[in-house]
Amino acid sequence: MARGDPWPKAAPATNEGKMKTVEPKQSYAPKCQTPFSEKSGDRLNQWLGNPRWRQIPVGAFPSRERIQQIVSDDERAEAARILKELREAEKVAAQHDIGRRTARILALEGTSGQAPDLSVQEAELLRREREKCDPALFNSAQETIRASRDAAVEMARAILLRCINSFQSELEETALLAEARLAEMGIPLFEDRMVNGYPYRDWTLWSDQICTALHARREVCRNLWIWTGPTMEPGRGLSFIAFACTNEDLGAYCWL
Repeated sequence: MARGDPWPKAAPATNEGKMKTVEPKQSYAPKCQTPFSEKSGDRLNQWLGNPRWRQIPVGAFPSRERIQQIVSDDERAEAARILKELREAEKVAAQHDIGRRTARILALEGTSGQAPDLSVQEAELLRREREKCDPALFNSAQETIRASRDAAVEMARAILLRCINSFQSELEETALLAEARLAEMGIPLFEDRMVNGYPYRDWTLWSDQICTALHARREVCRNLWIWTGPTMEPGRGLSFIAFACTNEDLGAYCWL
């Protein structure tokens, strides 16, 4: 799947056995007339590349409870397993990390090119710890860490795709109802005017805060999907599945 593919097919949640990638059924529901087609990816001087967003819209970031509604029980269990294995492997890797201890010993002795810390006792303790380190256990733990990070990225991207589709559907339903109210009140859906000598169509619902918030939430999820991948920072996938699939106290989640 291409990194810049704007609308990849989502993998719906399932509670039967392993998670399966199933293409969503095509919807024949009527679409709203108002275009919400701006997509993230081109940052420029606007927020998430949308020329209409000079500042972050109110309600742009999805709540944790809203994201967790999209997650299945299988995914919650799988995320708990991934995070548990990762943390156990990180402890083993730290316990048998020869390179880190060697670098600290060199720094203490001043043989790393820096002034010595003059802690002979600490250096001796590190040498004794280094003698007990097992390179095989360290390498095995590193493999487990890599596998856990890859699995976290794959799960995060699958959940984010469903979030994108969920907010898109919610946006279309909300816009349809709003357009019907505008029609009843005799308010036009758009206004054609000239901007800097060019024709411009200004849609009424572009000023609607609910539609704008749902549009922004779709793009926040899509932006995170774009920048969360095998070649990107693996911590993004791990932090997202902890946010979406667990109730751990993570503080404020950073979407961008």
